Amino acid sequence: MKEKTLWSGGRLDANLDLDMAQLNSSLTIDKRLAQEDVRGSLAWAAAIHQAGILNVAEFEQIQLGLQTIAAELSSGSFVFQPSDEDIHTAVERRLTELIGPTGGKLHTGRSRNDQVATDFRLWISTAAATLSNELQKLQAVILERAESDMNIILPGYTHFQQAQPILLSHWWLSHFWALDRDRERLGEAASRANRCPLGCGAWQERPSRLIANNWQKRSVFPAQSSTAWTLYLIVTLFVTFFTGRRCLECISAGLLRH
Repeated sequence: MKEKTLWSGGRLDANLDLDMAQLNSSLTIDKRLAQEDVRGSLAWAAAIHQAGILNVAEFEQIQLGLQTIAAELSSGSFVFQPSDEDIHTAVERRLTELIGPTGGKLHTGRSRNDQVATDFRLWISTAAATLSNELQKLQAVILERAESDMNIILPGYTHFQQAQPILLSHWWLSHFWALDRDRERLGEAASRANRCPLGCGAWQERPSRLIANNWQKRSVFPAQSSTAWTLYLIVTLFVTFFTGRRCLECISAGLLRH
Protein backbone atom coordinates (compact mmCIF):
# COMPACT_ATOMS: atom_id res chain seq x y z
CA MET A 1 0.00 0.00 0.00
CA LYS A 2 1.26 3.48 -0.87
CA GLU A 3 0.22 6.93 0.29
CA LYS A 4 0.06 10.36 -1.36
CA THR A 5 1.94 13.06 0.54
CA LEU A 6 2.40 16.81 0.61
CA TRP A 7 5.51 16.37 -1.53
CA SER A 8 3.68 14.54 -4.34
CA GLY A 9 3.89 16.29 -7.71
CA GLY A 10 6.40 16.86 -10.50
CA ARG A 11 9.41 14.58 -10.17
CA LEU A 12 8.02 13.31 -6.86
CA ASP A 13 4.68 12.31 -8.35
CA ALA A 14 5.13 8.64 -7.40
CA ASN A 15 3.28 7.60 -4.26
CA LEU A 16 5.38 7.29 -1.13
CA ASP A 17 5.69 3.81 0.36
CA LEU A 18 3.54 3.44 3.49
CA ASP A 19 6.52 2.51 5.69
CA MET A 20 8.32 5.66 4.63
CA ALA A 21 5.16 7.72 5.11
CA GLN A 22 4.89 6.46 8.70
CA LEU A 23 8.57 7.17 9.32
CA ASN A 24 8.18 10.68 7.91
CA SER A 25 5.04 11.51 9.89
CA SER A 26 5.41 13.64 13.02
CA LEU A 27 1.69 13.84 13.81
CA THR A 28 1.85 11.62 16.89
CA ILE A 29 4.17 14.18 18.48
CA ASP A 30 3.11 17.54 17.08
CA LYS A 31 -0.66 17.06 17.37
CA ARG A 32 -0.25 18.62 20.82
CA LEU A 33 0.50 21.86 18.92
CA ALA A 34 -2.95 21.80 17.30
CA GLN A 35 -4.50 24.80 19.03
CA GLU A 36 -1.30 26.81 18.57
CA ASP A 37 -1.34 25.99 14.86
CA VAL A 38 -4.89 27.33 14.60
CA ARG A 39 -3.95 30.48 16.54
CA GLY A 40 -0.98 31.10 14.23
CA SER A 41 -3.14 30.49 11.18
CA LEU A 42 -5.76 32.98 12.37
CA ALA A 43 -3.04 35.59 12.82
CA TRP A 44 -1.57 34.80 9.39
CA ALA A 45 -4.98 35.02 7.71
CA ALA A 46 -5.43 38.49 9.20
CA ALA A 47 -1.95 39.50 7.96
CA ILE A 48 -2.45 38.38 4.36
CA HIS A 49 -5.92 39.92 4.34
CA GLN A 50 -4.40 43.22 5.45
CA ALA A 51 -1.83 42.85 2.67
CA GLY A 52 -4.61 42.48 0.11
CA ILE A 53 -3.95 38.82 -0.67
CA LEU A 54 -7.32 37.74 0.75
CA ASN A 55 -10.50 39.67 0.10
CA VAL A 56 -13.05 40.19 2.86
CA ALA A 57 -15.19 37.18 1.93
CA GLU A 58 -12.16 34.85 1.76
CA PHE A 59 -10.82 36.10 5.06
CA GLU A 60 -14.15 35.58 6.79
CA GLN A 61 -14.45 32.09 5.31
CA ILE A 62 -11.00 31.10 6.54
CA GLN A 63 -11.59 32.67 9.94
CA LEU A 64 -14.87 30.80 10.42
CA GLY A 65 -13.31 27.54 9.22
CA LEU A 66 -10.38 27.84 11.64
CA GLN A 67 -12.71 28.64 14.52
CA THR A 68 -14.69 25.50 13.67
CA ILE A 69 -11.47 23.46 13.68
CA ALA A 70 -10.49 24.91 17.06
CA ALA A 71 -13.87 23.85 18.44
CA GLU A 72 -13.47 20.35 16.99
CA LEU A 73 -10.02 20.03 18.54
CA SER A 74 -11.32 21.16 21.93
CA SER A 75 -14.25 18.73 21.86
CA GLY A 76 -12.15 15.83 20.58
CA SER A 77 -14.29 15.44 17.46
CA PHE A 78 -11.48 16.37 15.04
CA VAL A 79 -10.71 13.33 12.89
CA PHE A 80 -7.12 12.85 11.76
CA GLN A 81 -6.48 11.07 8.45
CA PRO A 82 -3.63 8.72 7.45
CA SER A 83 -2.55 11.31 4.87
CA ASP A 84 -1.92 13.93 7.60
CA GLU A 85 1.88 14.10 7.83
CA ASP A 86 1.84 16.65 10.63
CA ILE A 87 -0.51 18.99 12.44
CA HIS A 88 -0.08 21.71 9.80
CA THR A 89 -1.27 19.53 6.92
CA ALA A 90 -4.07 18.15 9.11
CA VAL A 91 -5.42 21.63 9.86
CA GLU A 92 -5.07 22.79 6.24
CA ARG A 93 -6.70 19.59 4.95
CA ARG A 94 -9.66 20.02 7.29
CA LEU A 95 -9.95 23.69 6.37
CA THR A 96 -10.29 22.90 2.67
CA GLU A 97 -12.90 20.26 3.53
CA LEU A 98 -14.92 22.90 5.35
CA ILE A 99 -14.61 25.88 3.00
CA GLY A 100 -13.23 24.49 -0.27
CA PRO A 101 -10.24 25.71 -2.34
CA THR A 102 -10.15 29.05 -0.54
CA GLY A 103 -8.54 27.21 2.38
CA GLY A 104 -5.43 26.63 0.27
CA LYS A 105 -4.80 30.38 0.11
CA LEU A 106 -3.92 30.37 3.81
CA HIS A 107 -0.54 28.84 2.92
CA THR A 108 0.40 31.87 0.80
CA GLY A 109 3.68 33.41 1.93
CA ARG A 110 4.57 30.91 4.62
CA SER A 111 6.07 27.43 4.89
CA ARG A 112 5.90 24.60 7.39
CA ASN A 113 9.30 25.76 8.64
CA ASP A 114 8.02 29.03 10.03
CA GLN A 115 4.75 27.39 11.05
CA VAL A 116 6.38 24.82 13.32
CA ALA A 117 8.72 27.47 14.75
CA THR A 118 5.72 29.69 15.55
CA ASP A 119 3.62 26.83 16.96
CA PHE A 120 6.43 25.68 19.21
CA ARG A 121 7.04 29.19 20.52
CA LEU A 122 3.33 29.65 21.25
CA TRP A 123 3.17 26.28 22.99
CA ILE A 124 6.22 26.99 25.13
CA SER A 125 4.89 30.43 26.10
CA THR A 126 1.60 28.87 27.23
CA ALA A 127 3.30 25.95 29.00
CA ALA A 128 5.67 28.29 30.87
CA ALA A 129 2.73 30.40 32.06
CA THR A 130 0.84 27.27 33.16
CA LEU A 131 3.82 25.96 35.12
CA SER A 132 4.37 29.37 36.70
CA ASN A 133 0.74 29.40 37.87
CA GLU A 134 1.16 25.94 39.42
CA LEU A 135 4.31 27.07 41.23
CA GLN A 136 2.41 30.10 42.52
CA LYS A 137 -0.20 27.74 44.03
CA LEU A 138 2.62 25.83 45.72
CA GLN A 139 4.01 29.11 47.05
CA ALA A 140 0.61 29.91 48.56
CA VAL A 141 0.64 26.58 50.44
CA ILE A 142 4.19 27.19 51.66
CA LEU A 143 3.21 30.68 52.84
CA GLU A 144 0.30 29.21 54.83
CA ARG A 145 2.66 26.75 56.51
CA ALA A 146 5.14 29.52 57.27
CA GLU A 147 2.39 31.51 59.01
CA SER A 148 1.12 28.50 60.98
CA ASP A 149 4.65 27.39 62.00
CA MET A 150 5.75 30.85 63.12
CA ASN A 151 6.86 29.90 66.66
CA ILE A 152 8.37 26.48 65.98
CA ILE A 153 12.13 26.27 66.48
CA LEU A 154 14.26 23.54 64.93
CA PRO A 155 17.97 22.99 64.31
CA GLY A 156 19.36 24.17 61.02
CA TYR A 157 21.72 21.91 59.14
CA THR A 158 24.95 22.43 57.26
CA HIS A 159 26.82 19.53 55.66
CA PHE A 160 24.21 17.25 57.27
CA GLN A 161 25.30 18.40 60.74
CA GLN A 162 23.15 20.36 63.20
CA ALA A 163 23.94 24.07 63.24
CA GLN A 164 22.27 27.16 64.71
CA PRO A 165 18.55 27.05 65.58
CA ILE A 166 16.13 28.54 63.07
CA LEU A 167 12.42 29.18 62.84
CA LEU A 168 10.50 26.60 60.84
CA SER A 169 8.62 29.49 59.21
CA HIS A 170 11.93 30.89 57.91
CA TRP A 171 12.84 27.45 56.54
CA TRP A 172 9.56 27.31 54.61
CA LEU A 173 10.15 30.82 53.25
CA SER A 174 13.61 29.87 51.96
CA HIS A 175 11.84 27.53 49.54
CA PHE A 176 9.15 30.13 48.82
CA TRP A 177 11.76 32.56 47.53
CA ALA A 178 13.58 29.85 45.58
CA LEU A 179 10.31 29.12 43.77
CA ASP A 180 9.88 32.85 43.19
CA ARG A 181 13.22 32.93 41.37
CA ASP A 182 12.12 29.90 39.34
CA ARG A 183 8.98 31.77 38.29
CA GLU A 184 11.10 34.75 37.26
CA ARG A 185 13.18 32.48 35.04
CA LEU A 186 10.02 30.95 33.54
CA GLY A 187 8.77 34.45 32.74
CA GLU A 188 12.07 35.21 31.03
CA ALA A 189 11.84 31.92 29.08
CA ALA A 190 8.35 32.86 27.89
CA SER A 191 9.60 36.32 26.92
CA ARG A 192 12.41 34.79 24.85
CA ALA A 193 9.86 32.55 23.14
CA ASN A 194 7.64 35.49 22.19
CA ARG A 195 9.10 36.15 18.76
CA CYS A 196 7.13 35.69 15.56
CA PRO A 197 8.84 33.79 12.71
CA LEU A 198 5.73 33.71 10.48
CA GLY A 199 6.56 34.93 6.99
CA CYS A 200 10.21 33.89 7.11
CA GLY A 201 9.43 30.92 4.85
CA ALA A 202 11.92 28.09 4.60
CA TRP A 203 14.92 30.30 5.31
CA GLN A 204 14.30 33.91 4.31
CA GLU A 205 11.57 36.52 4.49
CA ARG A 206 9.09 36.85 1.66
CA PRO A 207 9.49 39.85 -0.71
CA SER A 208 5.76 40.57 -0.60
CA ARG A 209 3.34 43.27 0.43
CA LEU A 210 3.53 41.86 3.95
CA ILE A 211 6.89 43.59 4.32
CA ALA A 212 5.29 46.95 3.53
CA ASN A 213 2.71 46.40 6.25
CA ASN A 214 3.09 46.20 10.01
CA TRP A 215 3.87 42.47 9.96
CA GLN A 216 7.60 43.10 9.56
CA LYS A 217 7.65 44.83 12.95
CA ARG A 218 6.16 41.73 14.56
CA SER A 219 8.18 39.18 12.57
CA VAL A 220 11.77 38.47 13.56
CA PHE A 221 13.82 36.72 10.88
CA PRO A 222 16.35 34.98 13.20
CA ALA A 223 13.44 33.58 15.24
CA GLN A 224 12.87 30.92 12.57
CA SER A 225 16.20 29.17 13.07
CA SER A 226 17.07 30.23 16.63
CA THR A 227 17.26 27.44 19.22
CA ALA A 228 19.12 29.19 22.06
CA TRP A 229 15.87 30.15 23.77
CA THR A 230 14.89 26.47 24.07
CA LEU A 231 18.17 25.77 25.87
CA TYR A 232 17.36 28.56 28.32
CA LEU A 233 13.99 26.95 28.98
CA ILE A 234 15.54 23.50 29.51
CA VAL A 235 18.01 24.94 32.03
CA THR A 236 15.14 26.75 33.76
CA LEU A 237 13.17 23.50 34.05
CA PHE A 238 16.22 21.69 35.50
CA VAL A 239 16.71 24.43 38.10
CA THR A 240 13.00 24.28 39.01
CA PHE A 241 13.25 20.50 39.37
CA PHE A 242 16.19 20.84 41.76
CA THR A 243 14.30 23.45 43.81
CA GLY A 244 11.62 20.85 44.49
CA ARG A 245 14.18 18.10 45.00
CA ARG A 246 16.07 20.20 47.55
CA CYS A 247 12.90 20.88 49.52
CA LEU A 248 11.93 17.18 49.59
CA GLU A 249 15.49 16.19 50.48
CA CYS A 250 15.48 18.56 53.45
CA ILE A 251 12.12 17.23 54.65
CA SER A 252 13.19 13.58 54.35
CA ALA A 253 16.56 14.26 56.02
CA GLY A 254 14.79 16.01 58.91
CA LEU A 255 12.35 13.14 59.39
CA LEU A 256 15.18 10.59 59.46
CA ARG A 257 17.09 12.56 62.10
CA HIS A 258 14.15 13.41 64.35
